[in-house]
Amino acid sequence: WLREERGVNIVDPCIRINVRKTKTAKKKIFNDMAKHKLLRQAMELYGPMWVTLFQFYFESLCRRSELAGLKWEYVDIPGRKVYIKNTLTVDYQRNVVERDVTKTEESEAWIPISEDIAKQLLRLKTKQKLTDTGFCTQCYVFREYDTAFCKWGKYIYPEAISQHFRYACTKAGL
Repeated sequence: WLREERGVNIVDPCIRINVRKTKTAKKKIFNDMAKHKLLRQAMELYGPMWVTLFQFYFESLCRRSELAGLKWEYVDIPGRKVYIKNTLTVDYQRNVVERDVTKTEESEAWIPISEDIAKQLLRLKTKQKLTDTGFCTQCYVFREYDTAFCKWGKYIYPEAISQHFRYACTKAGL
């Protein structure tokens, strides 16, 4: 009707888009050898806390914000499980925001951990107890030790997890 009566020529704006040629992003899948290379490189670059974090990341499939928000009160080392409850996020002004909820309801749950992760967490907890005068169950599990000031940080940024992970992958040739 528009063409015949009004002389309007309608052009389909999507006519040149070919869906079959659209590239799709693929997530990298780590096999055991790649994980081993990454963890070895992380140990060289960052130390045992980051190796524990990355190994926990692989085994639990937790989000970065859930790893950053994990507190010692939710870690049951003898029972070999952790409760994912808190998250740490960063707002647009670079303020760290702690939330006592996860992104989805299904994420809030007890997650089993391997014996190896339990041992690594026990070593990390022992080290923090011995070297941090302010250590308590409300402390975050994953936090860095500042050798210049000889004190533990309060937390690590979720973005730092991604940055350290990517850099370790690059250095490991992955």
